[in-house]
Amino acid sequence: MNTTIPGKPVENLPGPILLDGFFQSFLLGTIVNQAFKYILDYRDDSWRKREFVISVILLSFLQTVLEDYKVWRTLILHRRWSTSRIEWSDLFLNGTVCWLCEGFYIRRCWKMMGKCIWMLAPLSILSMLIMAANIYLAIAMGIAFRSLAGTDDTLTESHFLLPSTIVAFSFWIFGSLVLETTVTVLLSVSLWRSRTGLREVDKTIFKVIHITWESAILPSICMVIAVGLYHAKPRVDDHLVLFFVLLTGKFYTFGMLRTLNSREKLRREIQAHEHGLGRTSLSTWEWDSATLHTATARQPKPSTTSSTSVNRVQQREIMKAGPVTKRLMVTSR
Repeated sequence: MNTTIPGKPVENLPGPILLDGFFQSFLLGTIVNQAFKYILDYRDDSWRKREFVISVILLSFLQTVLEDYKVWRTLILHRRWSTSRIEWSDLFLNGTVCWLCEGFYIRRCWKMMGKCIWMLAPLSILSMLIMAANIYLAIAMGIAFRSLAGTDDTLTESHFLLPSTIVAFSFWIFGSLVLETTVTVLLSVSLWRSRTGLREVDKTIFKVIHITWESAILPSICMVIAVGLYHAKPRVDDHLVLFFVLLTGKFYTFGMLRTLNSREKLRREIQAHEHGLGRTSLSTWEWDSATLHTATARQPKPSTTSSTSVNRVQQREIMKAGPVTKRLMVTSR
């Protein structure tokens, strides 16, 4: 007698894989929205920067296609992901997207810190080592699962099949956390030291700091959860570790695009501050050079002692705000 209840859900259904496909598709929609905004509003960016940003967007789109294919293969065809010849590609593609976005933030920090080579060198070396760990993971899992069949969570299964992947994955995720935290702290400290005492200018500085931490916090949370699950002796096939790991690439991409798209708003605020301080040169700051024209160059000489004293105070405020504005524009690049 058949005791199977019609319509009863399969108990071993890999739910996190379905959620992974859903969240990847949902986050891709937010990324596409930010991508169109960037392409349409920032046509004056250099072709190298635009090519870099478009490349990251295309890789993020490819990652979504790959995860949707995994959902189709696993839930519709009922075939294990480890039997696919591209079972190594999801983790590798996610790591590549994260690495490119981290490179963007490293360059941003390097420019904010005055192009200091002693800051750039250790961060770049750490970034290259992180990418090397990502490549090793892809190769190791491609070899380990070539002759095996029976899992959808290749990362967790490799934890038992190939112990060296434990070291590689741990280095990749902890290295990424250290790199992201270091860059974010350096940017925040540099901006915090740039405070002028002018309320409107400092408000813009705080907004940039907020955007910087906002871009870093979501991928960092996913990494912390993933590494915690990974080292807590997870059950094979639950796919939870990969679920959180694969979200990091999407959050990195979204954070990078949001940072780039915030520049126009910052420029408008800076321009408004210029009119309030009696200057018109700060909304046209370039990447590597800038000039400051003070209000005294355009105003007639004061006729009274009191007005002279007031203008001197305004001039000191303008000169003090100049480097800050330059830093804000460099940060938003």
